[in-house]
Amino acid sequence: MLSSGVYGILNLFNDKIYIGSAARIKNRFSWHYRALEIYKHHNILLQRAWVKYGSDNFIFFVIERTTNLLEREQYWLERFSSHSYNLYFKAGSSAGSKHSEETKAKISASGKGKSRSVITRMRMAEAARNRSPEHRANHAAAMKKRVFTAEHRQKLVEANARVKARKLLTKEIKDV
Repeated sequence: MLSSGVYGILNLFNDKIYIGSAARIKNRFSWHYRALEIYKHHNILLQRAWVKYGSDNFIFFVIERTTNLLEREQYWLERFSSHSYNLYFKAGSSAGSKHSEETKAKISASGKGKSRSVITRMRMAEAARNRSPEHRANHAAAMKKRVFTAEHRQKLVEANARVKARKLLTKEIKDV
């Protein structure tokens, strides 16, 4: 029996549905159930409904058994889009979603003041050296389109001077 397909989590109280697809539906059902029970589900709408209406008001069921997961999930998402818990309406993708300004600020703040380990910096440098010529050309074209204020340009000059000084100091230490 085929274990992959498209599944639904139906709220019996208001008939809203969450639609997903998985190669192993039984495992995915277990994952959803555990996440909902410990209040850690990635879909906040489904999580809030689970808390509000209780687990007894939800059923997990298979909509369709198939190996063509994303195409069939997309079909069912479009069919039930007006009455769905799904946050994204493109199967397998979060394309089209936008972070709020508040969320962008939180993401930005979470990375401020953190320094990367030496190993991480080495891996990043290696990845940068191994980028394809096409990637380098696309990046260069994008960078040429940027417009900097005079203040920003001055900060770049100062930062570049610090980097050059650090490299020179490191070279002098190695030479000694």
